[in-house]
Amino acid sequence: PEFPGTIMKLNIAYPVTGANKMIDITDPKILSIFMDKRMSSEVAIDAEIPGLTDVTIPRRLGPKRAGNIRKLFNLSAEDDVTKFVVRRVVVDKAGHKHSKAPKIQRLVTPARVQRKRREQALKDKRGLKSRKEAEDYAALIASLRN
Repeated sequence: PEFPGTIMKLNIAYPVTGANKMIDITDPKILSIFMDKRMSSEVAIDAEIPGLTDVTIPRRLGPKRAGNIRKLFNLSAEDDVTKFVVRRVVVDKAGHKHSKAPKIQRLVTPARVQRKRREQALKDKRGLKSRKEAEDYAALIASLRN
């Protein structure tokens, strides 16, 4: 199309930063690059797009981390997270159905609590030993000076 003596305005928006830029174009051939591609189209908010917004597909995978499972199901710290893991049914080659669930990460178990307690006890024991050796050394130096 010919636009003799017409100035076209092209509005470019970048929604991530909220930036807008208006460009004046005198030659329509410059816009042919944009005409070939699908630019944005305005869709009413309440309008349904067939195949996209009218169908709900259940999530195949759920969260794996204990904190995210608690957040998804609104659980308290006392609730057992393992009961709320998103499981999925798998059919093996023989045709048997069984369910699969992910191994929950960052789950505080009695073994983890015991391991942490043991590590802290070893750390305290090393500190005590170090302090005692320092006292013994100081006493030895004091006895040698006198």
